[in-house]
Amino acid sequence: MEKMFKTTKNYLWDVGDKVGSSTTSDVYKACNITTREQVIAKVPKLTSLLFNIEFSHRTDNEDKNYSHSIFVENVDFLKNINHDNIARFIGTEIITSSDNLNGFPNQEILFFEYCNGGSVHDMLQLPANVYGLPEDIIIQIMKDIINALKYLHNKKIHCNIKPSNIMRTIDINNKVIYKLTDLVVNREIKQDEVTSNSSHDTAKYVHPIVYHNNPPDRKVNSDGNIIGTHVSIPFEIEIWSFGVTLYQCSTGQLPFQPYNNTNNDRNLMKQILTSIPMGCISGIQDTYNGDIRWSKVLPEWCRLSSNLKKMLEKLFSCLFETNQARLMKHEEFFNEVNKIIDLIPIYYINLKKFTLTCAYFQADDSIHKFFDYIRQENDDEMNVEYFCLFQNVYYPVLRTEETTVKTFCEQLPMSLSYEKPLIIYTFSISKFDYKCISEIHIPKIQLMENIQDIFASVYDWSQKIVGLFFYLQTGVIQYESIMQIIQSTIMTIHRLLKSKLLELLYLIRKNLLNHQITHELEKIFDLIKPQSSPKPIRSCHKSIIKSSDTNETSEEQNFSKIRPMLDLSLNFYHKSIEYDKDLSTILDTNFNDNERMFQLSNLSTQMKNYSMYIQQINKHVQDATDLCERFRHDTTITRPSQLQMVSNIIRQKNLKKLYDQYIHFVNEGCYPLILEFYNEFKKWIKQQADIYFHIQQIQFVYEYECSISISTENFRQIINDELQKLSHNHTHLSDVDSKYNSNIQQLTTVQMGESISDTTMVYIGPLSLLFSVLLTIEMYGETTENYFIISMSKPLLMPILLLLFLLNAHKNLSLERIFVVISLVFSCLGDILLMQRRNDLFVYGLLSFLIVHISYVMSFMVRLHHEGDALKRRLTISAIIIALIPFIAYIALMLYILCPKLNTDAEEVKGLLMPVIFYTFIIVGMAYISYLRDRKSPGFWSVFIGAIFFVLSDSFIAFNRFVIPIPASGLFIMFTYGLGQYLITIGTLQITMKHPKTI
Repeated sequence: MEKMFKTTKNYLWDVGDKVGSSTTSDVYKACNITTREQVIAKVPKLTSLLFNIEFSHRTDNEDKNYSHSIFVENVDFLKNINHDNIARFIGTEIITSSDNLNGFPNQEILFFEYCNGGSVHDMLQLPANVYGLPEDIIIQIMKDIINALKYLHNKKIHCNIKPSNIMRTIDINNKVIYKLTDLVVNREIKQDEVTSNSSHDTAKYVHPIVYHNNPPDRKVNSDGNIIGTHVSIPFEIEIWSFGVTLYQCSTGQLPFQPYNNTNNDRNLMKQILTSIPMGCISGIQDTYNGDIRWSKVLPEWCRLSSNLKKMLEKLFSCLFETNQARLMKHEEFFNEVNKIIDLIPIYYINLKKFTLTCAYFQADDSIHKFFDYIRQENDDEMNVEYFCLFQNVYYPVLRTEETTVKTFCEQLPMSLSYEKPLIIYTFSISKFDYKCISEIHIPKIQLMENIQDIFASVYDWSQKIVGLFFYLQTGVIQYESIMQIIQSTIMTIHRLLKSKLLELLYLIRKNLLNHQITHELEKIFDLIKPQSSPKPIRSCHKSIIKSSDTNETSEEQNFSKIRPMLDLSLNFYHKSIEYDKDLSTILDTNFNDNERMFQLSNLSTQMKNYSMYIQQINKHVQDATDLCERFRHDTTITRPSQLQMVSNIIRQKNLKKLYDQYIHFVNEGCYPLILEFYNEFKKWIKQQADIYFHIQQIQFVYEYECSISISTENFRQIINDELQKLSHNHTHLSDVDSKYNSNIQQLTTVQMGESISDTTMVYIGPLSLLFSVLLTIEMYGETTENYFIISMSKPLLMPILLLLFLLNAHKNLSLERIFVVISLVFSCLGDILLMQRRNDLFVYGLLSFLIVHISYVMSFMVRLHHEGDALKRRLTISAIIIALIPFIAYIALMLYILCPKLNTDAEEVKGLLMPVIFYTFIIVGMAYISYLRDRKSPGFWSVFIGAIFFVLSDSFIAFNRFVIPIPASGLFIMFTYGLGQYLITIGTLQITMKHPKTI
């Protein structure tokens, strides 16, 4: 087929490449001849040109210039419009003389920005959008069009709002922007627009006033026929078009429709639009000449979230107001729409309802409002606790903290969406019922009764069928997404519940160690009781035991005060053991790998079956789409043959059969499997709820008993004081007191995580000798700069020390020792990195040794913590400050020398100033913390001297690298470094094996 091109001075277009049309013009995709930029050419129709020529021959000057004056006025205004949400006007050009239609001269063509994403009307024609656009797209369309309307309203420019006049642009960053087109200065609706039978013409979107108004300016041609009736439309009525367009985007259909969508019947449309009951937002005629079905709510099959539905229903009831006196003014209109588009959406999965949806809140609303909304949605009490996950990470929301919705959403690592929603769950299983999952709603479609209908009607019917297939496919796939997210969420919930149990178990066991002292106290009192009190005193339920004996001694009175405290502590100790056993049983029964795999196996099987169903649904959709495409091809046949008619009828029957199979498959296949998956999940969540509330109950009781019990330190002090009083009168108690102190010392040692019998170090001699030999070889390699010797010996130094340490500490790897192990591991890594002598690896080596020093600091801090009250008595504020002075002085000296050398633009030191400063503080801090420890303890001097050697080693490295090269620097560096690491390792083993056992 030969193409026909039209040209202007700068643009060219193919008359067959039409992208749209209206009653007055055709729209083509054109191209700039020079730049190849794509644009839109708006070409007046032939009938419009004849209309202008007809008036050009009239003697009436007003009629003669009527159309052209409006055209010029519109062009002048279009040139001054500049807004991101309005299609940019490029200009006008006159078509070349050889291309003028029928020889009409001076035909002006308007050129606009080309929007590469098509129109909203095109989007609504897609099968996936037959029942409305996705929610996030609707909100964006509202935002962009409202921004454009505000701009146009300030300039007193109107627009013809309808889906075909809302264009979509997609930039190189895949960002979508919606833009308005078809702007006019003085908006007027002509009679021929109202009676047009175009599928997306203006008549469907105009206010009812157009249908019952009797316009005064009726224009007639020379034959006496009406050629145009003009009705001025104010802005308040123009927003009707916005409401109709928004309704169509939300539901896929127009709000007011005659039977079979026969909008060309002007009288029927007038009847519907002029009889809208107050508050109604839609009116549909279901049968020919039947009654209008009015509704105040959106259709049941509308896919919008319930939260947004209610807001839009309220807005539509205001927009679809036929009484001009009650119409929304522009200020009220913009305010109401802004209330919606300024809300923050929270996409979430409600596991109790098994729904994936969205709720909208103001930015400054408390996040607790969202959780209250969930409780209302689930019909739960306001005190029911809910939990929140995002990307399998727990986000606690405390009642005591006021966090806004905006702040909560901003702290998330990525924006919320239907693909990445919040997971909201609760352990409250009341009203946790499969009945909350409603059956998959299937919109009704009027099936064709006359299978010999014309091809166009058949194609229209097939499009509705395919649209229904896509609608149901979307719902079924959404359930698949929910199931997939639940599968991963189950693991997270399981892990969080286990963490909660372990935290409580750790707390109980930690306090059990503290309360073991009560057993020793009980033995002491058993020794005291026969000699100091002939009467048994063993009551646990009395706070104070009163003696009726008037001759009771003062010793017996002291004893009677202590005994209830001892019984209370023993009672709490025994209950704690029961709690420990209870929690351990729960842990072994419900949190082992076999149990977890068994719980997931059923869900995984159902998920696999459902995925197979999804594949079958996709096949049904593809088959229906293929049939629809065949029907579309039939519409291009002008004179169908008998064979083509028969083939069309057979395809109609096939599509009906496929429709019945699809509906049955969704109702009898997919939905029952969804219920089965939900019931399995409900069983699992009930098990977790039983565990959760059991843990909660234990925690509540335990915390209460802890709050009323005496602390270990206070109890110990009371016992000591009372024993001292008793010992003044009973000399035999001095032996008891000594035994008491010995036992307490042993318990204290156990609390610190140390083994009493673990006092002998093994393999010290051979490993120390091996370390010394390797260190000597390494120093020789550094002196001779023999890289082969260095590479063979240096990486082995720290592993030997690590082996020595683990052989003597593996039986009781306490926290203090673990930090030493970490230090030795990262020392080995740092040695390997610095051994490469590359500038790019120097920072990583520095970082490794930074971790080494921090780990040593933590090890020393653990030792300080073990000293308890002795530390407070030993270290006063003045002692701490005095000890700090030499270390501060050393830091100042180092920075005074190093900073000028590092604060330059030299490439080799660029970016090292702050890391070196921070590193200096950490390493000197390590030596300082080692000095604060108890100097009477074994191993103190080994650790402290080792720390000093470590500081000297790093100081040599800094001077040699940044200040001035030091002869034989490698020898000094490795000697101080190796000796320092060895002394710290040996000293730590001495401390942790032979630390004095004090209270």
